[in-house]
Amino acid sequence: MSHEDDLQRLNWNKNDAIVYIALLKLGPTTPQALSESTGIDRTRVYDSLKRLMADSPPKVKKEDKEWGGKYQAMPVEEVFSHEVDTIKKQLEIAARLKQELKELEKAKDDEQRLVWAIQGKKNVRDTIEGFLDGAKERVYWLMSPDLFGPPMQKWVFDRLVSCKVDNKVPEVKVSLQVNDENQAQVKRLLDARIEVYNRHELLLPLALLVVDTNKFIQLSLSNFEPAPEYNFGIYGDNVSPSQMRGVDYFFLYTLKDHERLEPGITKGDSRAASTPRK
Repeated sequence: MSHEDDLQRLNWNKNDAIVYIALLKLGPTTPQALSESTGIDRTRVYDSLKRLMADSPPKVKKEDKEWGGKYQAMPVEEVFSHEVDTIKKQLEIAARLKQELKELEKAKDDEQRLVWAIQGKKNVRDTIEGFLDGAKERVYWLMSPDLFGPPMQKWVFDRLVSCKVDNKVPEVKVSLQVNDENQAQVKRLLDARIEVYNRHELLLPLALLVVDTNKFIQLSLSNFEPAPEYNFGIYGDNVSPSQMRGVDYFFLYTLKDHERLEPGITKGDSRAASTPRK
């Protein structure tokens, strides 16, 4: 890359860069000689000389008449010390703006982290599956009885096992009620090293799924007959840390009364609900 190209990268006009470099090489020179040396039309040479003299600080000066009205480049040290100082100031401004604008962006982002309503069995299932498929850090689940049964929804247990085994999610905790129908699936969860908590009550007013540090689904008991259903609630898929603190607190507060199962339990085993939550 030529010096002229580098000067253009510093926002110099192309002809100005060529004329300045020519003046450095030739010394005091007439516009006619500059035109012949650079191949730039003499009118364009005059335009460049005017711009270079008008710059602050000037990059070119016109010699006294005894020099025959010749033009001379200002010293490189003087011109480019100013260029370096200007760029340093621009970098300082850019760095400050970056930080200040990030704060504005974060504040606006926090304002826009809305929580949405969700309704309908299919919408609830689609959202749950999407959250579980994308989980990376943790899954906390107060599971509703319309999922753990009866009748049991096997896809729920498949997704949880996949989270732990396939997606390698480090922390997976689930609260449900163990029954004859789901006992084999609960064993699958335990074998996958998922923390399973058995609860004595069948119904909770709310079901809750927490995924990573910014996603949750909170469902309300919406129907009793012919069986309990949790098909209405709210969800957030990019909520703020302050919003998540309340969700986390609800999960942990509810879980404290549920009992953690040990691996290898069978229904009716005295160990089935013997280990308190840590």
